[in-house]
Amino acid sequence: MKKFLSTLAVLLAACLLLCSCGKKTKCSGQAVSVGKSAIEAADDYLDNNQSAHDALDRLDELKEKMEYVDSEDASKPTHSADYSVSSDLVLLSHEITFDSIDHDRYDKILEKRNDIAKTIGEKKRK
Repeated sequence: MKKFLSTLAVLLAACLLLCSCGKKTKCSGQAVSVGKSAIEAADDYLDNNQSAHDALDRLDELKEKMEYVDSEDASKPTHSADYSVSSDLVLLSHEITFDSIDHDRYDKILEKRNDIAKTIGEKKRK
């Protein structure tokens, strides 16, 4: 009986551990918040709900919020993911800038938007 209960306890603990490994992100709360705002800005631009100028203004504000990454300790557990969000934010801005000139960057903007979504644990847009 003891063996059964201990086996049951181990299986229950393993199940709980596996169930808790859902959609977690390795980003800081700040990077997740900025990432969500960047996704909204990209979606608004892709849906023609805002101009490139307005999208770039929003993204510039978000890039400022991510400046802490450059001086952050690289051994911090969230540094790599936060740096990825910051870098993708810069690349997203560049793609929107170029799109405002040649109007041929939808796929690249979508790709950068989805890169941010993946990093922060959000759904990709198709």
